[in-house]
Amino acid sequence: MEQAALYEDDLYLIRTPVTTDEITANQCLMVDCRQDNPIFKVSGFTREDILIMAESRKDWEIKHAQRFSIFTKATGELCGAFAVTRLSEFYTGFDDEQVKELSKKPYVVNFFKHIVRLDQLLTDYCATVFPDQSRGCLMHSFSVPAPFRGKGLASLMNKVSIARARSIGCGYVIAHMITPETRHLAIKTGFDIAQEEAYDEELYKEIVLGDRHSAGEFTEEQRARVEEMKARFAPKMATNTGVILDVEKYFARVEKGE
Repeated sequence: MEQAALYEDDLYLIRTPVTTDEITANQCLMVDCRQDNPIFKVSGFTREDILIMAESRKDWEIKHAQRFSIFTKATGELCGAFAVTRLSEFYTGFDDEQVKELSKKPYVVNFFKHIVRLDQLLTDYCATVFPDQSRGCLMHSFSVPAPFRGKGLASLMNKVSIARARSIGCGYVIAHMITPETRHLAIKTGFDIAQEEAYDEELYKEIVLGDRHSAGEFTEEQRARVEEMKARFAPKMATNTGVILDVEKYFARVEKGE
């Protein structure tokens, strides 16, 4: 089945995955890349947990053209995947049975408590800038396999996500940036910082133990994951950043060549 391209240039073709093989490859790439996501790692997620979470929304995202794949024009190889979702639909389409299975695991519940708090902070900020919440869009699940990193694909996904948001009538785009590299790229693209938190001991407690003011102690395994994350980001002052972009202002700058 032919699928209209969301974006195409001399190097890449971006569209929704169509065939069973394309959908499976898209899913596997998102899952594999999330395994290296620092929040998932410090929380203690297994690949199976991440797969269940991704599967719980896969059919919805594919059906509603919210998930996309990037293919090389030269070989047709999958070299990236991402999703663009209206804020009003982000928590729609989850498979109840899969969510129930995940909710039996305390570290998954703690992770979602952390994410919901961040989402609420970001949404509250957005409401002060864009009162019409129905026009908000979230870009998420950016995934690039190791051989294709450093080739500008994250910048391309930013650009295409913003264009997609505009095409479906959204006035602003938000995203969570969880590494210094993605934060830098967001600012370079034109996003404004809406809220920001340092990766400190309290934040680790919230992510791992479910409460940033917990008097509890990390287990040896949890402490090892926390120390690994600290070592990974040590000289970079990593922050947990929520960003927002006004779509029309972005395109006005693009038209001016800024």
